[in-house]
Amino acid sequence: MTEHHDPASQASAPSPADDGVDPVAALVVQAQEACADHPELLVLVEQLERLEEVELARRPEVLDAVHRTLREVLTGASRPGRSA
Repeated sequence: MTEHHDPASQASAPSPADDGVDPVAALVVQAQEACADHPELLVLVEQLERLEEVELARRPEVLDAVHRTLREVLTGASRPGRSA
């Protein structure tokens, strides 16, 4: 038995990109809102937001630095006695 695909039904379902909202920009806004009380995390979000401006060969270095800093911040946040 073969599966039948109806192109008309597929065309009627809007894709996320069809709503006119840039999904990356929406994620950046959500990240900025979530990090509003944490300036060290806002810096990381800004670095990631500007990643497109970084030479392709340097992007792994930038991502590693962001990852390292994020781990340090989250490790510090999980220590007893640290207020949230």
